[in-house]
Amino acid sequence: MNKPKSVAYRIEGCKNTILDGNKSYGADVGFEITNSPDTVLVNNLHYSAETVRLITEAERAIQINTEEIKIKLGDDKFYEIVSILNEIKSNQSSTPLQLMERLYSAGANTLTFWPIIQQLLNSI
Repeated sequence: MNKPKSVAYRIEGCKNTILDGNKSYGADVGFEITNSPDTVLVNNLHYSAETVRLITEAERAIQINTEEIKIKLGDDKFYEIVSILNEIKSNQSSTPLQLMERLYSAGANTLTFWPIIQQLLNSI
């Protein structure tokens, strides 16, 4: 038996609806729209439960390995990695490939938490 999917925003039976600037975290489906002609979605952000889990795991890995990261890469690269992770959380202006390239250039691929970051990027 399939488990019902959670939905962050359900729009049903509406006309001329605009959803702008909404954020949802942890639902299986961000937006479900039925029988709603002329519905427009603009600048909305949705992260699935799996993506939220991976972001949390990446944050923990960075916290646990802060000293190692700073020793191996320096303070500037550490703060760049934290900044990239915060960008992943706050918006989707960069593609996963662009974020991966930025993390790669910051040296994250040499660290013990790289598999966690890679899973996160693959999920968005």
